[in-house]
Amino acid sequence: MMSSQSITGRELCEELARCFHVRFCGEGGALVAPRAGWETCLDSLSDSLVERYGLQPKLVATEDGLGVVFIRVKRGWGWLRVLLFLAATVAAVAIAGFEVAGQYALVASRLGFSVNIAGLALSFLLGLLGPLAIHESGHYMAARRRGVPVSPPLFIPAPPPNLGGIGTFGAIILMRGIPRDRDSLALVGLSGPLYGFLAGLVVGLIGLVYSLVVSNPAALRAVSSSTASVSMIPLVLLLEGSLVVKGNGVVVLHPLALAAYIVFLVTFLNLLPIGWLDGGHVVYAVFGERVHRVTSIVTPWVALVASLVYPQLVFVGVFSLLAYGLYLMLSKGVHPGVVNPYKGLSPRRAALYAGLYAALIVLTLPVPA
Repeated sequence: MMSSQSITGRELCEELARCFHVRFCGEGGALVAPRAGWETCLDSLSDSLVERYGLQPKLVATEDGLGVVFIRVKRGWGWLRVLLFLAATVAAVAIAGFEVAGQYALVASRLGFSVNIAGLALSFLLGLLGPLAIHESGHYMAARRRGVPVSPPLFIPAPPPNLGGIGTFGAIILMRGIPRDRDSLALVGLSGPLYGFLAGLVVGLIGLVYSLVVSNPAALRAVSSSTASVSMIPLVLLLEGSLVVKGNGVVVLHPLALAAYIVFLVTFLNLLPIGWLDGGHVVYAVFGERVHRVTSIVTPWVALVASLVYPQLVFVGVFSLLAYGLYLMLSKGVHPGVVNPYKGLSPRRAALYAGLYAALIVLTLPVPA
């Protein structure tokens, strides 16, 4: 990809003239009036400028009429960094997997079952990183299909359980540019949580089938002394458990089920309608900039109030505040938007995206145990 210095302001003006009547043009932007077929032309122009010069045009409203500004496409992570972070994350989650497997094996042995600790650790590794990778791949494939410049997924390592972590903070993809329109933004924002959720459903079902149900009082005392209880459960995991878990008693989650538990919680946090989170992108695309600004401000306060009523949800409040604070610090509370903000969503598309978003956030909602 060439740099933006390789094209002059005059050449940019000539490029814009393919799609618009150019009233004024300079290196910083232009004032334009639409030509016939300008929306399709703008999509093509945006792809061409990104590929050749690393620039994107963005339509803006000005006091003097319709304006165009040029955005420089950001640099990506670099493949060396991506591979190093992936290796560190796999190692950290593998360590976490052996800790989780060891606790599960201890309970199983007290109940008279023998298990393969290495196999359990591997199941946790695959059950956690698999859906997270599918989540990020959903974003990546949707972005590439819609012509949005994106980086490869970057997995973030975290401490293992004995140091207060789970081996990973998840993964992120950098949108190096902005989507063409609100439909593209909604599709990119929603594809990741949807695909990751579906993968988590499969992992959760398998994990719950192999989870242990303890009902004997003596065994319960032994289990309670060697395992930690959960204080909240994603709604979808409760629904899955009602379908496949047989018998009454305390359920000791198989490492696969625990991996799905984490996947659903991460999905819920990503769906919060704040800033650059997946939920923030979907809300901006479906409901517009004003609603997005309101939800970004209100959501952290709602989460904090909920954590006062249900202290086990304090992590949602803390995460919301951190997400909004980072959004304010890096963008001053302004969403980057889309190339063509004047191209709206069809009512059918808006209803589809809003329905899927609502279903996902409700199903992954942490329910106090």
